Amino acid sequence: IQEQKWDADTVIKDKDSAIIGQIVLPLAQKLIPYTQKYATEKQLAEIKVKLTAAGEPYNLKPIEFYNFRFSMAIVGFVVGLAGGMFFFDDSSMIPVAALGCLAFGFFMGPQMFLNGIMKDRRARFSSELPNYLNLLSVCLKSGLDFIQSLKVINNYVDGLLPKETNLVVMGVAQGETLSEAMKGLNDRCK
Repeated sequence: IQEQKWDADTVIKDKDSAIIGQIVLPLAQKLIPYTQKYATEKQLAEIKVKLTAAGEPYNLKPIEFYNFRFSMAIVGFVVGLAGGMFFFDDSSMIPVAALGCLAFGFFMGPQMFLNGIMKDRRARFSSELPNYLNLLSVCLKSGLDFIQSLKVINNYVDGLLPKETNLVVMGVAQGETLSEAMKGLNDRCK
C-alpha cells in the first residue's frame, strides 16, 4: 500500500474531497454580488499578489478570496456552535465557542491558509533550485540558448520549478519579452 503524501498541492488538486472545495468556495462565489461593492481595488490588488505567489490555489480570483473570509467565518461559526454544544455542559459557553470560531475563520483562517501554501511553495522552489540551476548551466555551456535550455530541462525534470519555468517558455512563445516572462516567474515564486 502506497502512503499518500498530504501537502498543499495534494489538497488543492483534490478539491472535490476537501471542505474548502465543497463548502467554502461555492459559498464565497455566491457572496460576490453582495460583497463586490465593498472590496477596494487596492485590497483586490494586494490579494492578487498573494494569490499569484501561492500559485493561484483553486484558481481563485481576488474577489473570491476576499469572500473566502466571510465563508470561513460562517463555517467557523457553525463548527463552533456544534463543537460548543458537544463539548460544553454549560450552555453559556456555546456562544463563546461559536463566536471564537467565527472570529478565527474571518480574521486568521484564510490568511493562514494562503501563507501555508506560499511557505510550502517557497520550500519546494528552494529545494529544486540547485539541481535546476546545475542543469541550466550544463545546457547553456553546451551551446543552447536560454529558452532552449529551459525547454530541454522541463522535458526531463518533474517538479514545481519546471512547471513555472514552462510558463516562461510559453509566455515568450506567445509574444512576451523574456524580461516580462521572468518578472511573472518572480511574482509566482515569491
